[in-house]
Amino acid sequence: MYALRLVRIADPAVEPSPRVRIAALKSLAAFQVGEAASRVAGATEASREPDATVRAAAKELVQKGLAADLY
Repeated sequence: MYALRLVRIADPAVEPSPRVRIAALKSLAAFQVGEAASRVAGATEASREPDATVRAAAKELVQKGLAADLY
């Protein structure tokens, strides 16, 4: 339930603030489930996330998750 809310908050079409989207992505990464991982990974793409700081934060989360074998 919470993960679905975070997915919505992490969407640039829903939440205009990059800081809030970064916080949502960090929270999603903690869930360690497929849908959360997919959203975090998707946020690394310029076509899905317009803000470069959010993309950089998402890339860092993906790298940490992959290094820890979480995703």
